[in-house]
Amino acid sequence: MFENMSPARWKTLKRNTGLGGVVKTVFLLLVIGLVAVLAFREQPLLAAAGMTGFCIPYLLKEPMVSRPGPTSKTLQVFAWGLFGLAFIGQTVRDWFEQFPLAVVILWFSLGLYLGLFFWFWSDERIEKAD
Repeated sequence: MFENMSPARWKTLKRNTGLGGVVKTVFLLLVIGLVAVLAFREQPLLAAAGMTGFCIPYLLKEPMVSRPGPTSKTLQVFAWGLFGLAFIGQTVRDWFEQFPLAVVILWFSLGLYLGLFFWFWSDERIEKAD
């Protein structure tokens, strides 16, 4: 799977999302990877959740690419949902105290969004309309 993260794929990602999309992808990959490494001993479920979320969309590349319109719309809704959760941060923090598994679910969701974003927009068959 990770051998498919070739320079050509990154060029396609940049063509479709701009430099900002590449920076966002690299930053979030580093954060998810760093948390996976640092949390592995104490919270192995948290460590696995982000990486699993990122890897699942790799298996869904063909269905995503064959339906670019709905996939793009799903990504937009997903991004706004994650942004909304970040915007109401204090409430989300309260949920974490009451429901510790919520952290794992949120981390999985972030990895899933990043995986959907990367594997969809970096596919050479997708060309974003300007």
